[in-house]
Amino acid sequence: MRKESKKYRLSVLLTHEFALFNGVVETGWVAECVEFDIGAQGKTMEKAIEGFLRNFVGQIMVDVAHGREPLEGIGPSPKDVAQKYASSKQLTKTALIREDSVAMPEAMPAFMANQLNLKHELRVA
Repeated sequence: MRKESKKYRLSVLLTHEFALFNGVVETGWVAECVEFDIGAQGKTMEKAIEGFLRNFVGQIMVDVAHGREPLEGIGPSPKDVAQKYASSKQLTKTALIREDSVAMPEAMPAFMANQLNLKHELRVA
């Protein structure tokens, strides 16, 4: 009997952030999910998205390893993330993450590869 795939809607907000460390300005990108309080940072947009996807898949792996439903107990991001997302500009279609671009870690159970059916929408604030 084949287990039915779960579908996760991911609305991801990308923001260019500035921070001051010891008098030096550092810049980078932050990718934050609206539906789940999961995010990542990177020096480039691509690195932030890549880190976000690793964190998202990693959370599912941790949940399954501990006998929980994937993303059980992970609530939505704070309201300010949803508000920024709602007022932000959607990236062009060519910038969207393709469903087959999520690299599965070696340690992921085989059945989980079929469970991830990700739909993405990226926006830049």
